[in-house]
Amino acid sequence: MLDTAESRQQLTMDQKKIRDLPLLNNSIFAILTLAPGVTGLNGASDNFNPEYFAGMSANGASPRGNTYNVDGLSITSNITNGTANLGVNPEAVEELTVETNTFKAEQGLGSSIVVSVTTKAGTNQFHGAANYWFTNQDMRARTSLPFIAAYAPFKRNNVSGAFGGPIQKNKTFFFGAVELLRQTDAQLSVETVETPQFLAWAQTAFPSSLGNRLLREYPASAVQITNPAFRTAQQVIGADCGTAAAANIPCALPMLAQGTWSRAPRRNGLQYSLRGDRYFRDGKDRVFGSFIRTQSDNNNLVARPFFENNSDRYVNAFQANYTRAMRPTLINEFAASGNRVQGFNGFDAKLRIPTISVAGSLGMGVGGGLFVQNNWNWRDVLT
Repeated sequence: MLDTAESRQQLTMDQKKIRDLPLLNNSIFAILTLAPGVTGLNGASDNFNPEYFAGMSANGASPRGNTYNVDGLSITSNITNGTANLGVNPEAVEELTVETNTFKAEQGLGSSIVVSVTTKAGTNQFHGAANYWFTNQDMRARTSLPFIAAYAPFKRNNVSGAFGGPIQKNKTFFFGAVELLRQTDAQLSVETVETPQFLAWAQTAFPSSLGNRLLREYPASAVQITNPAFRTAQQVIGADCGTAAAANIPCALPMLAQGTWSRAPRRNGLQYSLRGDRYFRDGKDRVFGSFIRTQSDNNNLVARPFFENNSDRYVNAFQANYTRAMRPTLINEFAASGNRVQGFNGFDAKLRIPTISVAGSLGMGVGGGLFVQNNWNWRDVLT
């Protein structure tokens, strides 16, 4: 459709189209690039990421100009521009709209892509849906350049469902949705660590030093050594080896080893939402409220196993809306919303110390901590 009165480009997808399209990790953010004028890479993870930043933009603008709305109110972070604090389960989405070239007063920060989600409400008929997605290493295509004989084991279980209907026909309705994630990933990396020969020398040269104690008490035992003499002291230190400037460390001493570190970190997620609608005055007025909670936990594996820990993320989002038909041609809509993003990095860490770097080798430490973000929005529209 061509509207000569406006410059915006718009893509609108209803629930049927959203259901029929393949969604990466069951995220509606995965299909934003279908909109005209949108370019870039979409790093959509899943609906359990409370700080989703897309590498997409429109019309040469920055991704920092992207804005996200649910039922007319913003879910865009007030701290990091272009970041969405909430990913809605597709089973709870009635309509998805992606706009570019949008320069409305109500979208004051939307200089790039404006994403608007309308959530589902209950109707006079009971209706629902259930889905299950599973993938693992055996379902992933192998490549020839480079040749991959097999992938490391990983698996992803994703369950989603929704149900809604009437509480009192023609007046009161409900709709709820839930999504569950259970995932283990496969990761492999090459790591450089200290050698046993270097530890033995350090114990002799610096028996009471903090560095010697840290390396001995918190070894990188998760690394499978493949090259036990990766670099000697001469290769690491240079001409100073064997001199007092380098504590007389032998130049030929194997100082660094190299090996592989294979791990399968866990990621779990849960999201549930509930919406209730009530109509008054023969359907002329409507009140609805909604609540969405998202929670996830991530397993942070470390090559020095003592520092392994877990991190969690929570989002609690609510919205209240009152629409009143004041006259046949005059409608007032008032809405207010809020969301709280909260997380704790390494909440179960055995030892919380700042990250310690080891030159040329693998460091140690657990940083982070508690973070909280509160976003509040309201609007009143008279049309």
